[in-house]
Amino acid sequence: MAALLGVSWSAVVEELPDLDALVDIVEAPGWSLDEALAPGGVRRRVLLHNLDLDVSLADSTYVDDEWAERAKTAIRKAGTPWFSLHLGFASERVRFDGHMLPESAPLGRDALLTRIVESVSRAKEYLGLPLLLENLDYCPEGAYEHVCEPTFISQVVEETDCGMLLDIGHLLVTAS
Repeated sequence: MAALLGVSWSAVVEELPDLDALVDIVEAPGWSLDEALAPGGVRRRVLLHNLDLDVSLADSTYVDDEWAERAKTAIRKAGTPWFSLHLGFASERVRFDGHMLPESAPLGRDALLTRIVESVSRAKEYLGLPLLLENLDYCPEGAYEHVCEPTFISQVVEETDCGMLLDIGHLLVTAS
């Protein structure tokens, strides 16, 4: 896949009159997909990103039959040729409050790698379209352990044969 330039959807982004000339794709999160696709919403190719906000690929029960049906419905609605997921989190249960906070103890690196690879592999099997994994922006409370490390990211991408969605803002936060 060739490199594409994208932007996360927001009402502010949609106000840009030359959006179509600036980016190749618009990332639309599953939890606000209806808003993004409303009249006057996304005009470019859509990259459907995640379905739910407070979830982690470390939760071995998250990617299941019900998830797959919801994902397929959202994919059809968005008309997207791709689906992306955050590559994380270090805890099975997380809660978003400006960034993800752990609601359970972070897993060790090996256990986390196994769980994330299994969840991503199930997602790929269910969806049957290219799956992209997005890097995260490290925050120190525990939910981001291991998942922001370059070697961990590389290992997951290689073991799952997924593409990479490089979020430059997340990369800059993690690097700092």
